[in-house]
Amino acid sequence: MTLEGAAYAGFFWALVVLTVIDLDFKLLPDKVTLPLFVTGAAVLALASAEAGTAGHWAPPGLLGAGLALVVGGLSWEWPPWKVFSRPVSITDEERPEAVVPPEDATHPGGVAPSEEAAPLSDAVFLAIGVSGALLWIVLIALAFIEGDTTGLPGAAVGAAMFAGLLFVMNMFVPRGIGMGDAKLALSLGLFLGYLAAPKLVLVAMFMSFLLGGVGGILLLLAGAGRKDQVPFGPYLVAGTILAIFAGDRLADIYLGSL
Repeated sequence: MTLEGAAYAGFFWALVVLTVIDLDFKLLPDKVTLPLFVTGAAVLALASAEAGTAGHWAPPGLLGAGLALVVGGLSWEWPPWKVFSRPVSITDEERPEAVVPPEDATHPGGVAPSEEAAPLSDAVFLAIGVSGALLWIVLIALAFIEGDTTGLPGAAVGAAMFAGLLFVMNMFVPRGIGMGDAKLALSLGLFLGYLAAPKLVLVAMFMSFLLGGVGGILLLLAGAGRKDQVPFGPYLVAGTILAIFAGDRLADIYLGSL
């Protein structure tokens, strides 16, 4: 088995584990999703170097945009526009008596004031995220202009595309798309883009949301409530697997129907 084959075998095994966890507990733990991305990137880099497909144009900005999106996604309080209207701190006098915590040992005779993060620090994170998002849009546009890219450049494009979309969706619809889904999308885009970006990434994104919509309708028909939490991770996994094994055919069918 080649190093590339071993990387995808491990990737599929991790997807099975994440699917089971998401179905049982409705969460995608960082202890699995983040090591999957880091390990996957490292192994694919080695496989690319071994195969001589490292590419010649991979812009460092892609990785910078992905890092900015990750930092912003992990750091902001959503929705981000609340940053500019929230107080810097809440003193004991401003705090309602009903929510005053009991005296603690570190502050005898009173309670410690609850200090909130200053808006400036959150605004900095917001600026980083917005800058990364704009750079992400520009680089994705370049990827479309240049056509399909494989190897490490494709992996960087794929990770930025898939995760960037879900980060933005989490920003505006936090109850619809969880941050765990966005972190998982980093790895999904990485492995899809390594094969062909943006084509396979777009197929996976389309199939994920299509399957998610169909699954949601079936759950409603089966008696589930509109407010019931439905894990989206399994649909992301299913769309990704379909794209890897049948993405070219699905894309040709769609383009042929236009």
